[in-house]
Amino acid sequence: MFKKLKQKISEEQQQLQQALAPAQASSNSSTPTRTRSRTSSFTEQLDEGTPNRENASTHASKSPDSVNGSEPSIPQEKSQSEYLKISQEKEQQESLALEELELQKKAILTESENKLRDLQQEAETYRTRILELESSLEKSLQENKNQSKDLAVHLEAEKNKHNKEITVMIEKHKTELESLKHQQDALWTEKLQVLKQQYQTEMEKLREKCEQEKETLLKDKEIIFQAHIEEMNEKTLEKLDVKQTELESLSSELSEVLKARHKLEEELSVLKDQTDKMKQELEAKMDEQKNHHQQQVDSIIKEHEVSIQRTEKALKDQINQLELLLKERDKHLKEHQAHVENLEADIKRSEGELQQASAKLDVFQSYQSATHEQTKAYEEQLAQLQQKLLDLETERILLTKQVAEVEAQNKDVCTELDAHKIQVQDLMQQLEKQNSEMEQKVKSLTQVYESKLEDGNKEQEQTKQILVEKENMILQMREGQKKEIEILTKKLSAKEDSIHILNEEYETKFKNQEKKMEKVKQKAKEMQETLKKKLLDQEAKLKKELENTALELSQKEKQFNAKMLEMAQANSAGISDAVSRLETN
Repeated sequence: MFKKLKQKISEEQQQLQQALAPAQASSNSSTPTRTRSRTSSFTEQLDEGTPNRENASTHASKSPDSVNGSEPSIPQEKSQSEYLKISQEKEQQESLALEELELQKKAILTESENKLRDLQQEAETYRTRILELESSLEKSLQENKNQSKDLAVHLEAEKNKHNKEITVMIEKHKTELESLKHQQDALWTEKLQVLKQQYQTEMEKLREKCEQEKETLLKDKEIIFQAHIEEMNEKTLEKLDVKQTELESLSSELSEVLKARHKLEEELSVLKDQTDKMKQELEAKMDEQKNHHQQQVDSIIKEHEVSIQRTEKALKDQINQLELLLKERDKHLKEHQAHVENLEADIKRSEGELQQASAKLDVFQSYQSATHEQTKAYEEQLAQLQQKLLDLETERILLTKQVAEVEAQNKDVCTELDAHKIQVQDLMQQLEKQNSEMEQKVKSLTQVYESKLEDGNKEQEQTKQILVEKENMILQMREGQKKEIEILTKKLSAKEDSIHILNEEYETKFKNQEKKMEKVKQKAKEMQETLKKKLLDQEAKLKKELENTALELSQKEKQFNAKMLEMAQANSAGISDAVSRLETN
């Protein structure tokens, strides 16, 4: 634009100079040439006119001379004197006219020179203005460019610094997280190994104790059973001869005992089912608790990971605040880890207590199995007794046969029968005594079994109470965990809110910076547009001024040419008048 303006201005100046040059030359040369030509033509006419006049005068003089012959030439002298006067007057007038023309020429030249000087001064002022405008434009453009470059460099430097700081903080945070993860993994692995070893040692100890107790119980029961068998064998050997009459009563008692045994077996089966259900329920509860605890731990870990990711995103602008947040978070993590360790210890304690309860249930089941074995032994004894009864029945059949054989000898043996009746009565009394003793023993055994059942029921109730207490403890622990989790979630939500606020502040700051940059860009654009408008306005003004100056110059040239024409016409009119006067004269 500036180059085009310069070219246009230079071209217009050249055109003006070219237009002014012939005018100046014509103004400088036309007036003297015209005056000279007019003076030369006038002198030539005068020179030409003088001989004609002279000739005419000679002819006129000759004619009177020729007519008169010898008259004197007085009129010729008068005419010559008049002609000389007239010629002197004309010369004076011409000299005055020439002086006036020269004065007019000098005035016109001075006016034209002054106008040219004014135009040159105006052109120089315009040039100075154009140069000043160009320098101001260049300065403003350079300043804007420098400002934009400085702003861009400053922004790029700040962005690079910020990005470098962010990358350094992210790398540090990643390294710290990796180190923390490795440390946590190592601690968890060590703790798991230690817990596994402790669990294995405790299980081995419990197994050894259970085996020892089982062996002692089996030995005691074997000793008791052997002593009881020996006693029963001795008593059966003593009472084989007496039990013929007791068979019917024993069969009825055996049926009752079998019924009682079936009832006891049913009760035992019910108790076994209850114990199995209790075990299954306890195992299910433990599994649910473990799963729930694992889910809680996983959810806490996931929430922690999500919070870490959010903090990683928020670490871009708020570094100092996030360091404090990381310290607080490390404290909370330590507290949470300690809490998790306490929870795991409590769970392990509860598992140990449940194992102890299961061991007690196993002992109770072993006791029930021992009682079942005792019942089986009693059943075997009953089977043996039944076999003995069968043998006795066979013997009784044989005896009946013998009695049939001996009926023939009844008469001979009446006395013997009476004696035998007396013996039979004695035997009946002994059998009744034995029956009463057996009933007492059965009652005592039933009482012992009932007392054992009551003890087992009491132990079951105690175990139930213990389990209920443990369940209450677990519920309390869960409530405490829930409360702590709620507190942790509240803290995490508060931290997330603070992080969100920091993110919003960072976004607002970034947006404000972007707005400032946009404003700066808009201002630069507006400055450029204003400069362009100013340049265009200045160009238009300069063009208008140049056009006005060109019009003024053309008008002045026209006026100058018109004046010159008027002067030439006036001069030519004066000369023609003088010539006509001379001719008339």
